[in-house]
Amino acid sequence: MNGYEATKRIKNKALEMDQQTSEMDHPQSSIPVIAMTAHAMAGEREKCLDAGMDDYITKPIDPNKLFSVAIFFEQQDYQLNIQLQKNK
Repeated sequence: MNGYEATKRIKNKALEMDQQTSEMDHPQSSIPVIAMTAHAMAGEREKCLDAGMDDYITKPIDPNKLFSVAIFFEQQDYQLNIQLQKNK
């Protein structure tokens, strides 16, 4: 299984779990998928995003880039939790 197929399965399973859950305390569909690939060719990022991935990091991994992406998605999760609490 490649990353594209894994992403498809993760996203489909997350949506399925969301649909089976009556109370949306924390939707599983918000789970980010980050591509980590050695493919840095033009168009590869768009291919990953089109496949449902949420971001793209090339190898060799730049620790600063990795942490900035992780922080971004952590902040998104925090904002989602705040919004869900307001909607209760």
